[in-house]
Amino acid sequence: MKPIALSLPPFPVQSPTVYYLRITVGGTVAFYVMAEYKQFIVTRVVLMPLF
Repeated sequence: MKPIALSLPPFPVQSPTVYYLRITVGGTVAFYVMAEYKQFIVTRVVLMPLF
């Protein structure tokens, strides 16, 4: 599972553990985590000016 974890971009500081647990549960959810991670980054970038 480590190669899959290392292939992902740096985790957001807010929730590295959540994504790490999802990756270690099963490598099949790697694509889902990747898509959700990208969506989280987009949401964070859009909402950042508001805060």
